[in-house]
Amino acid sequence: MTAVPTRLVIMRRLSALLEAVEYVNEAGDTVSMADKVVRGRILLGDDIRPPLISILEAARPDPHSAFAGDQNDLRHDMWPILVQGIVEDDLLNPTDSAYWMCAAVEKQLNKIIATDGRTGDPLFPDYMDLGGLISSLEILPPVVRPPEDKPSKRAFFFLPLRLGISIGSDQPYTEV
Repeated sequence: MTAVPTRLVIMRRLSALLEAVEYVNEAGDTVSMADKVVRGRILLGDDIRPPLISILEAARPDPHSAFAGDQNDLRHDMWPILVQGIVEDDLLNPTDSAYWMCAAVEKQLNKIIATDGRTGDPLFPDYMDLGGLISSLEILPPVVRPPEDKPSKRAFFFLPLRLGISIGSDQPYTEV
């Protein structure tokens, strides 16, 4: 076993979950996101070959997180994450493809928290709470945008997430 930063383990598990996204677009083509998910990259350049998803930590910490300190070694974080998707060009209706991809991503993310309403058992045990590393998942409404000069020359979506995690200030690692 190796000690890996817990946040990195969470990002890797989130990446694996999103690489399993597969959906049928409006044209009836099956789109697979296998090997099309990156972490820590803002998807802006001409070198981007869509479709592609990036998982990016927000630029600022969530103000609802609790500090660890003098009498409290456990920090309760609400970790803001942005999922960004870039799609193939469609000159007539540029954002349509982004809506298809975004819906598939939202459905896949639900596997992290989906439970049987009668028993409370996880519907997708392999994905539940990303292997027990998070305590909650909140998904804000997505934003879908057409191509622009800035920030992107291709249609894209942002899907803001907030992950609840509790990390001991003395133990920011997970054994994997």
